[in-house]
This record gives sequence, structure tokens and C-alpha cells, in this order.
Amino acid sequence: MTKGKNTKKNKPSSTAKSLKADRINKIRKAVQKNAEEKAVKKIKSPMSKKELVFYKGLLRDLRKKIVDEIGSMEGDFLKKNPKEFSGDLSSYTFHMADMASDTYNTDFNLGLLSNETDILFEINEAMKRIDDGTYGVCEKYGIPISKSRLKAMPYTRYSIKAQEEEEKRRKRATKSLENM
Repeated sequence: MTKGKNTKKNKPSSTAKSLKADRINKIRKAVQKNAEEKAVKKIKSPMSKKELVFYKGLLRDLRKKIVDEIGSMEGDFLKKNPKEFSGDLSSYTFHMADMASDTYNTDFNLGLLSNETDILFEINEAMKRIDDGTYGVCEKYGIPISKSRLKAMPYTRYSIKAQEEEEKRRKRATKSLENM
């Protein structure tokens, strides 16, 4: 009989094959993603120097506005204690509904502050892309971002198509986390 030649020691298990295939696929995806990122970074901005100066001015103005808003939020909101924030300066205890309202306002304002900080980060990154010569190029596809989109959101990284795909991906990720 030839059973001795086909022992389990000579054959990798299906689990080992599956793990190896998973590792290979992960490596392929990482290499592909790295290659795509490098390809996009090589694409220079399709804009003239005059256009880049215009967008840099938009970004500077927007950055100043965001920094002012963040400073205002910090001054109005974060430096006050809860009684000052609610306008109640008496020494009486809070009613539970007042406390809930104050907590909601605090959370809401922290969310606004977080959003403003995220936008400030994106503005600074866009300024770097101008300096690198890659401003106005979609980071996902390497295609020019429309000028109308850049005028509306001068700090954007993606074309409309890529942004829609990114939002769908985030939505799916959020749903999968909610289902856990």
C-alpha cells in the first residue's frame, strides 16, 4: 500500500494553507497600496503657480478663521465652570434637567471643537501639498480634483468619486461596529 507516502506530516493542513494564503493576500494588498501611494505622490499638481498662490491664500484665510473660532470656543466654553456656563451664579444646587442640558451643551461644543481641530489639520496638510507640488491631485486615484471642489473645500484630499467611496467605507465600518 502507498498510504505511508501521503501521511499528514507530508501535507500541510488546510488551516495552514488558509493562513498562508491570507498572509500572501495581505502582503499583496500592502504592496499594491504602497505602489498606489507612491504613484500618486509622483503626480505633480496640474495647476499654475498663479492658481497655487490663489489656493494658498484661500487656505491661509480659512486657517485664520478656524484658529479664531477655536480660540473663541476655548475662551467662551472651556475656561468657565458649569455654573458660569449655564448663567446660574447662585449657590443653589442644579436641577437634574439643568445638569443634563449643560452636559449636552458641553458634549456638543466639544464635538464642534473637535471638528474645527480636524479641519485645521487638513488645512495644514493641504498647505504642505502645495509646497510639495501635489496639491489638487486626488490621493486615491491620482487624478486632478475639480477646481470648483477645491474652491468649496480647498483642503480636500480626494476627488468627488474617491470621497464618496471613502464615506461609504466609513459607513460600512460604522455599521459593522454597531452590529458587534
